[in-house]
Amino acid sequence: MPESVEKTTKWYVLHTYAGQEDAVREALEQRVRAYNLQDKVRRILVPRQKVIEIRDGKRVETERKLFPGYILIEADLDDERTWQIVRTTPRVAGIISAGRRPMPLTDEEIQRIFEQIREAEEKPVTELEFERGETVQIIDGPFTGFVGQIEDINYQKQTLRVVVTIFSRATPLELSFLQVKKLQ
Repeated sequence: MPESVEKTTKWYVLHTYAGQEDAVREALEQRVRAYNLQDKVRRILVPRQKVIEIRDGKRVETERKLFPGYILIEADLDDERTWQIVRTTPRVAGIISAGRRPMPLTDEEIQRIFEQIREAEEKPVTELEFERGETVQIIDGPFTGFVGQIEDINYQKQTLRVVVTIFSRATPLELSFLQVKKLQ
């Protein structure tokens, strides 16, 4: 890509209607091709993160949008024609702006966002809600089949301290979120 283009493109945040992020990305990509704006719009991103859920006792990996309702666009929006085409794309609710003009992200902001994206891609999030006192069954490891109560929750480490009865004694075990399932 020509050096002049790289210097004129900046990162912006577009606000979309809820659940329409992918549709907006596709519409923008079509418009970029139709209006021959490849030199003005470099990248359009809908950042995602991996989420691990437990469904029916099975580990299921899915994806979720990292910033619901927002997409990132690297473009030259100082160019009036490009700005007009982006702004009038169907399902674009707005753009982060200063008054009537789009406001680009600072280098520090875009660095932070890309670090979040990198972390989200590398380290899946476990999507489970637990409460102290809740009864769970162990589904993985040497204590599979045991039932116990949650004594403590560490969301940072994604671990639980579960108290089970072994040989008539209350025994605390540290287990990962993925080693247990909730009992109804």
